[in-house]
Amino acid sequence: MLAEKAKYQLTVEQQSTLHSALMTGLRAALMKGIPRDTTQAIDAAVDYALRKGAPDAIKSLGVTQDTLRDLALAKLNIIEQGGAETQAAAR
Repeated sequence: MLAEKAKYQLTVEQQSTLHSALMTGLRAALMKGIPRDTTQAIDAAVDYALRKGAPDAIKSLGVTQDTLRDLALAKLNIIEQGGAETQAAAR
């Protein structure tokens, strides 16, 4: 039972790390002047998550690049709607 709980907690932490990395990558891209309405912002977020923000979590969770792009697009929509992000909205 404890091993299952620890595994679940690790998965939750990895998911949180991944979502946070995508948001950080998007915010950094936008601060650099990359337009929101281009795929460059999405690509920058995915690149950041893969290289710096959450490479271990991505590998452990088995997330594909297509899924990362979809998640980053969802994060971009959160930013465009005023930037208010709660834990529930982030996931």
